[in-house]
Amino acid sequence: MNRIVSIGVNRNTFYITTPIYYVNDIPHIGHSYTTIAADALARYKRMRGYDVFFLTGTDEHGQKIQKAAQANNEKPIELADRMVERFKNLWKILNVSNDDFIRTTEDKHVRQVEDIFEKIYENGDIYLGEYEGWYCIPCESFWTASQLSSGNCPECSRSVERLKEKNFFFRLSKYQDSLLKHFEEHPDFVKPESRRNELHRRLVAGLDDISVSRAAVEWGIPVPMDK
Repeated sequence: MNRIVSIGVNRNTFYITTPIYYVNDIPHIGHSYTTIAADALARYKRMRGYDVFFLTGTDEHGQKIQKAAQANNEKPIELADRMVERFKNLWKILNVSNDDFIRTTEDKHVRQVEDIFEKIYENGDIYLGEYEGWYCIPCESFWTASQLSSGNCPECSRSVERLKEKNFFFRLSKYQDSLLKHFEEHPDFVKPESRRNELHRRLVAGLDDISVSRAAVEWGIPVPMDK
């Protein structure tokens, strides 16, 4: 007698994502290298019987996207649309097996960001505060004076700008003890060991609350409670 069976119920799941790439310029060899590496791992896991979801996509918001669009005399979304096609065409040429391609300007992404932001805010983990310090536009990162390298961004070595603005902050410091405990109780939580040790040192040194919004940037998803 034939029976209907559920396929894959007991299969292990495996999720992998590339960084979502900035669209301020055309894709280059670094984008290809990262995506091919992720693709190889996704294919390997599928061969091993895993239920794989492989994501890639583009980050289309932020100050550097806005500036790149202005330099080309176009709107940010026009720049994003052009660059997205370049990325998608490249992945087709390289036969990348991604299951989805996410754009941060898509309605589904915007809705999810707003929903998650509101839930975290209602939980008391997001608050309005004032930030004053150094900001790297290319990296979209805030830095303290002690973190700068010869007065420049420690990640890309470019110049930074002094900023003072009211932003929304996430209470990352609230979770320092629980994160540290989890790391110590689950030594295989982060791999490779060198990265685990790096993160562990940062936890031991102490976590600061982090800015999760930018008051001075027009091209982004509006904060729900600040509309």
